[in-house]
Amino acid sequence: MTFIFPFMLTGLILAGIPILLHLIMRQKPKHLLFPAFRFLLQRHRTNQRKLKLRQLLLLALRLLLILAICLALARPKVFSGRLGIGGERPVAAVLVFDTSFSMGYVSGHKDRLEAARERAGELLNELPDGSRIAILDTAEPGGEWLPSVALARERIADLKLRPANNPVTSRLAEAYRLLADLDQESETGDDTLPKFLYVFSDRTQDSWDQSRIKDLQQLRARLATEAHAVLVDVGMDKPVDVALVSLELPRQIVPLDDVAQVKATVRSAR
Repeated sequence: MTFIFPFMLTGLILAGIPILLHLIMRQKPKHLLFPAFRFLLQRHRTNQRKLKLRQLLLLALRLLLILAICLALARPKVFSGRLGIGGERPVAAVLVFDTSFSMGYVSGHKDRLEAARERAGELLNELPDGSRIAILDTAEPGGEWLPSVALARERIADLKLRPANNPVTSRLAEAYRLLADLDQESETGDDTLPKFLYVFSDRTQDSWDQSRIKDLQQLRARLATEAHAVLVDVGMDKPVDVALVSLELPRQIVPLDDVAQVKATVRSAR
């Protein structure tokens, strides 16, 4: 088939104009919202926002739980670097140990003094090389700077419970005296070392003398540089104390193969 005027076939493109007009001019459906349905839609959107917020909070709690478990498994150290422990600069540390009989309370197959030794061992592991260390015992007066960390470990290992003992506050004055001696050494040309005071105690009532607080505050204020004080609590929050209060014997002398009745009073405190 041939056409005389084939160029006129381009007019077939105009056949699309009615189709385009049909699509443009056709009526679109109108969306009418009933008042009750509008209320339900608003309520649905409000519930969706609350649900999203609850899901975000639940996600945050799950993340915090995972972070807490990871940190617990990583075993964070007791003595943080923000006080200077664990850095490269040497420090001056005075360790005061409570060796009263209350430190003999056993929990977890070890007494409180043994727990204090372990915590002190962790501290010694963090001390930089060249640090000055002094070990003070509440049962013995006096104290001095030790020449090495190894000797400090030996002193800590030799600590024992003593019946004739003193409050921790009785040894803090000696600790501040040792730290004050460092200030005098710095005046002769030595660099001033950061000062730290660690007290290892079970925080019983007899371990602290309130009447000495004012004097100790004055001694601390006389130091040329600040001394960071840390109380390492090795006590128990809910100790169980059992004591044999009294014994009653019916007679002072009991013949051999005879039977004697003994009355005992046992007191328990929780």
